[in-house]
Amino acid sequence: IPEGDVAYYAPWTSFSLAPGPEGKLSAKEKGTAMHTLLEHLDFTRDCSEQELSCMADRLVQQHLLTREERASIALSKVMTFLHSALGQRMQRAKSLCREESFTISLTPQEIFGAENWTEGPEDVLLHGIIDCYFEEDDGLVFVDYKTNWTSDPTGMELAKQYQIQLSVYAKALQRITGKPVRQAYLYSFYLDLAIDCTALCQGGWQ
Repeated sequence: IPEGDVAYYAPWTSFSLAPGPEGKLSAKEKGTAMHTLLEHLDFTRDCSEQELSCMADRLVQQHLLTREERASIALSKVMTFLHSALGQRMQRAKSLCREESFTISLTPQEIFGAENWTEGPEDVLLHGIIDCYFEEDDGLVFVDYKTNWTSDPTGMELAKQYQIQLSVYAKALQRITGKPVRQAYLYSFYLDLAIDCTALCQGGWQ
């Protein structure tokens, strides 16, 4: 989902959007356009870039994308994602769900860790949308798409920036489904890179 994607009904800040290159559309609008395309993508079969282009054109015809949004989507990056190891796993998954909204009540200690929050235990209501999750034999894997600019080619700074968000998403997904979350990924379209955030975030949900 677009950056800035967890709404906190609490007195602390949400996640920030990193700066990107200038353009007619804002970085956030470009990210939203990419997310719209991915929401409607058929993961059950391989597709060519030409087929992907036709699908994007149909989204314009259906008024789900504007022409400017359509033009902002780098289809080659989507193809790179689909051909990646993570994209291939998504295509082979037992089941795949997208745009799963949730509302979850957590204490600040559950969100930040007891060692990082020593004030009262008052619950905080959080709302968000999980971009995509899929099921494999040993549990669930969820993926959060990012179009942010980053100066770190490894993607780990991006992962640290969204560490709390991913932990919250994992908690929410386990409550929604009643199934264990095994892995958490960020996929950076800026870097063309799947970033395994499981080890970074796992303590926050297990």
